Amino acid sequence: GVIGIIAPWNYPLLLTLGPLIGALAAGNHVLIKPSELSPEFGRLLARLIDQYFDAGLVAVVNGDVALAQNFSALPFQHLVFTGSVEVGRAVMRAASDNLTPVTLELGGKSPVVIDRSMPVREAAERLVFAKCLNAGQTCVAPDYILCPDDQVSDFVQHFLSEAKRQYGDITQNDDYTAIINQAQRKRLIAYVDEAKAAGALVFVAGPSDELDYYGNKLPPILLTNVPEGSRLLEDEIFGPLLPIIKYHSLDEALNYINDRPQPLALYVFGYEQQLRPLFSRKTHSGALMFNEAVIHVGMPNLPFGGVGNSGMGHYHGRYGFETFSKLKPIIVKQRLSSLKLLYPPYKSWLVNLILRVFGR
Repeated sequence: GVIGIIAPWNYPLLLTLGPLIGALAAGNHVLIKPSELSPEFGRLLARLIDQYFDAGLVAVVNGDVALAQNFSALPFQHLVFTGSVEVGRAVMRAASDNLTPVTLELGGKSPVVIDRSMPVREAAERLVFAKCLNAGQTCVAPDYILCPDDQVSDFVQHFLSEAKRQYGDITQNDDYTAIINQAQRKRLIAYVDEAKAAGALVFVAGPSDELDYYGNKLPPILLTNVPEGSRLLEDEIFGPLLPIIKYHSLDEALNYINDRPQPLALYVFGYEQQLRPLFSRKTHSGALMFNEAVIHVGMPNLPFGGVGNSGMGHYHGRYGFETFSKLKPIIVKQRLSSLKLLYPPYKSWLVNLILRVFGR
């Protein structure tokens, strides 16, 4: 059939070609709608797809939000959407009119739990990479950290030191990504200002605490003492901000996670063997990773997808081929059919023989 792909702006190539490969492998035609927030990529993709594919096999349509709404209402055989929870709901509503099955990759708030069995220095080193990749504009980026209450200060200091070691002054470092546009940058700064006004402590991993200093970028920013109800703890951050939430016991951490919508990914840092069965049994997430973060997205032999509020369905590798396929049973009977022995009337000699054999 025809598969629709609505791609996001944060990893436009990966999150377009990934489902495209699975859809083509399963024998489909594909229509792609790139994000209007990355228009240069959209134009480049349209030109290259037109150059290398027949228009009846793969095509790209670029346009604004209105076009995206009309796109999601088309009668596809399957529709893939990667983006926010709110837009995902709208896409699913539109697809439901055609009974189009959907794969929704929605992100949400992916937690990190640091157990006392891992030194916070080691956890901080690993988390700087995961959080700062694409300046936090990653659907599986760590969204908040649950840290033992007596180790929060040490974690903050180690994270800041490691972020400065890896990236230095981000204004001079091309390895550190800018925020996609000013609207997103202002949203992130508003989260910081709101939390700070409510009593949160703000720690900036950079040479200046003035965020205007960084131009179109934002440095890694840690926040502690963030009050419940802050947008920073309610909304998906999708940027280099990282609130730290203290906990005393693992039961507290588990309850905190389970009281919230199911995340796309859950990351647990600790060397105690009991952590694996504990979090495997007592939490529900799209993926569960121990002692590392984010890298599962690049493992093609694993299914990638969310659960509940973080999405539905999955793809990557063989799982994408199966998602974009329909398993159709085909049954063939030969000239002689034993099924005739079961035709009525049921007072035949065969039925009487069967009843005698089985003692009725």
